Amino acid sequence: MGAQTHGDTQVLAGESLMFGITFKPGGFTFFHRYDPMDRMADDVQPFDRSQFPNPELILRQPAAYVDRFYLERLEPPRFSLVEVVASVEERLGRVRIDDLIRWHCTTARQLERQFKQQLGITPKEFIDLTRFNHAFGVVAHHGGTRSLMDIAWDCGYYDHAHMANAFQKHMGRPPGAFVLSDSSKITLA
Repeated sequence: MGAQTHGDTQVLAGESLMFGITFKPGGFTFFHRYDPMDRMADDVQPFDRSQFPNPELILRQPAAYVDRFYLERLEPPRFSLVEVVASVEERLGRVRIDDLIRWHCTTARQLERQFKQQLGITPKEFIDLTRFNHAFGVVAHHGGTRSLMDIAWDCGYYDHAHMANAFQKHMGRPPGAFVLSDSSKITLA
């Protein structure tokens, strides 16, 4: 599964057991080589089962087995985006691409290429998604007590409509409808 920029619902039928691994942005490429990652954005694709943990062994010792499995495969990419991603996340998505280029001594073209290759999305998409994730959390916790306009401003949006467009894109509905529903109890990892 690649970077998810839109909400998704999975329906499981019958008796199911699910085990998920969520990598930090860019972390997947430290353990797996699928080139380029931008083909996987918002998509679920089958993988070679030998490249992923054995489900039967996960049931016996989940954390220990998965840690060992991935430590044996650890191979950082030549140009890691860990520090660039941290710069965006520390600022909750309120950062300009030109600043990232300057702070991390890279070029616009190299940054764009590495983001597509390692995260599957562009730097702008990652910045927008990071800002949205922050706004989502604020709305989920304070949506009933603060105005959406104040939240929009605090989260780096130009106005309420700008934030509403982000909610529509990522959640399929505007923040006002989201605040009034039970789905506002959902949190993003």
